[in-house]
Amino acid sequence: MNPTPAPPSAAPRPGWWILDPRVSLRARAALFAATAGAALTALGTTLASRALERELTARTGALLEATAQQLGDRLDQTVAEHFRVLRTGAALRVVRAPASPAEQRQALLDLLDPQPELAWLALADAQGRIRAATALFPEGADVALQPWFRGAREQAFASDPRETPNLPPRANREEALDGPPRALDLAVPVADADGNPAGVLAAGLRWDWTRDALRAALPEPLRRERIGVTVYAEAGAVLLDAEVSGWSQPPELPALPDGRRWRGQFKEEAAHGAGYLSAFVRSRGFRDHRGLGWVIVARQPAAEALAPARALERQVVAAGIALTLLAAGAAWLAAGRISRRLRSVGAAADRIRGGDVLATLPGTGGDEEVDRMCQAVGRLVEQLRPPPDLSPPAAPPPRPPRTGFHV
Repeated sequence: MNPTPAPPSAAPRPGWWILDPRVSLRARAALFAATAGAALTALGTTLASRALERELTARTGALLEATAQQLGDRLDQTVAEHFRVLRTGAALRVVRAPASPAEQRQALLDLLDPQPELAWLALADAQGRIRAATALFPEGADVALQPWFRGAREQAFASDPRETPNLPPRANREEALDGPPRALDLAVPVADADGNPAGVLAAGLRWDWTRDALRAALPEPLRRERIGVTVYAEAGAVLLDAEVSGWSQPPELPALPDGRRWRGQFKEEAAHGAGYLSAFVRSRGFRDHRGLGWVIVARQPAAEALAPARALERQVVAAGIALTLLAAGAAWLAAGRISRRLRSVGAAADRIRGGDVLATLPGTGGDEEVDRMCQAVGRLVEQLRPPPDLSPPAAPPPRPPRTGFHV
């Protein structure tokens, strides 16, 4: 019986074959574990950061809106209080009825004294001539073309703050530090005893009182978080800026929603490329003061507001990388154990095929899939193995008789 020829020996593999997932079970398992870990890390990072970002956006927006509303209410209330002072003065008998300029001037000084935010008071008659004033306007001066006189002949008037270099020292003691002093012109109509128009009572409301309003609306903890507030006129001019949000010049008035909404939150991209979480509040006035149409916008740089979300992303990515490496290492070790058992089975099968009748498959006593496969292959090999030849060995052929004579 001719023996079965031995199979050709496999070509030697390069030393790095164990890292090639095309031929290495452990490399394939490690690659799968790493891929799954990376996908789960990316998914977890995205979901966690987006959820936190939504929460931070909502929380920051509510804080910014409250800050803007607090400053806006303070501005409206202060203007309304000084309008009340003017209306009280316009109702005085010495102001409504003809009186001497000295009496009217003293009445204006009495009104001005308890109001440190007011720079001056002036009373003009129906023709626009100054009858009495505490400062700025000489008695008898013609103010008929002044916006406050023209605007207050029938209803209350308020201007946006404007530069007023000749304000009395009382009004520009602090504002001189920031440049020319500014003031708002406030005015109310004056009626005589019969209710007929008798003139206009005007006042200059200095602008530096807004510093106190800003400090109240923006305490130091908010300033450290780079939260800033900007007040815009109805036409878009910047009236007031906290200068803490990271810009050299405040952004222009952003495009706001429908004018019927007096407050809201939005994301803003400034002209210089920075992104902000922003909230706005429109001036609503206070009591009988209808407001000045100002828009108060509170902002915080988006990078500052969403920094916790970015920190969470980094933490999740770091944890995901660590877990991915652990999973890939565990898969490498587990697949290596299976790979070694499969290679031992393959080597035994090659020996049996090569005619090694004593070779046996590695024995396994477990109940795993690999164990069951090895047991099944072992039974198949034993069944196909040719039975041993138990017949006695053949007798040697008889020796031929000797012939001839040998000495």
